[in-house]
Amino acid sequence: MGWSEEGLMLPGAWLAEALRMEGSRQFALATVSAEKKYGFSKTLTLNALKRQLDVEDTDILKGQLKLYFETLVCLQDFGHLDSGKGYIPRESRATIFTRKWGRLSGGLPQCHNECPDDQGVQLISGTIGLLALMPTFRNTPASWEINRTYRWEIDQCKAEIREIELLVDESVNLTLIQLEYYQTKLPPRVLRFNCWGSRHPGGQVNVARSRSDQHRTYYLVNSSTTQVMGIPISRDKAMLYLLFLDLQQHRSISCYLTQKGALHTLKVPKYLPYDWTYALMAASRDYADANSCIKYALSDQALLFAEELLTAVGCKIIKNYV
Repeated sequence: MGWSEEGLMLPGAWLAEALRMEGSRQFALATVSAEKKYGFSKTLTLNALKRQLDVEDTDILKGQLKLYFETLVCLQDFGHLDSGKGYIPRESRATIFTRKWGRLSGGLPQCHNECPDDQGVQLISGTIGLLALMPTFRNTPASWEINRTYRWEIDQCKAEIREIELLVDESVNLTLIQLEYYQTKLPPRVLRFNCWGSRHPGGQVNVARSRSDQHRTYYLVNSSTTQVMGIPISRDKAMLYLLFLDLQQHRSISCYLTQKGALHTLKVPKYLPYDWTYALMAASRDYADANSCIKYALSDQALLFAEELLTAVGCKIIKNYV
């Protein structure tokens, strides 16, 4: 989406902040006007924000604006209304990602966001609200939201993993469906890409997937190899449970790191649950989809966060520095 090694026409983090600032301004103006006239507030749309932003109108930039508007929606800075007619800026809040990192969230621009009273935090420039938690940061305030990435760092999301495993009790017979099963008994050196096979390895609850790449469906299956029972699950739940299986098998996900100038480019395979992907997006100056992986452009400080986030889920970062 217009991303190159030299960077985008405009840094993605800058675009996100411009969208957040213009979105909150337009929403405030529309709310005041609509309440006076109709007694209700107006919602935001991407096209309305594009018209207001004073930036060069090119196809690449249109793509960038769409990408980073969707990023802010994924990060829940803009909330999607159930009516499907638009978005509204969400309230200011802070989220904890790991023991040492968090994020300043909300639809308001960062200069107006309410930073936590504790002075042990530092807002990292060139990101979408990434916070470094300094040594003086003692306890997470009760008002902070707890991200799933933090729960994993503490206890591997054991409660959520157990909830996923209980879904097997609602399973149906899958014997007639052509599936690929995650091969949990292969040596740890085998990459996850090569860990799918037509035979159920048995021995434990497992993840299977349909053989079609176009409309991929994931299943949670029982431990039986003779009568396979299972239930469809979301891709996000499947990726989380695969992290759990990889942890048991000591299998790592390889991520590749290069550097050009002051920026690091980190290539991460698309094996992570959404919370990890969104956290990396928030830490990035720019990011882009590159088929089997996502490329993130990171500053030195943001790279420290990415390394902590990824190593906690068994990722191995391979540095290809010249």
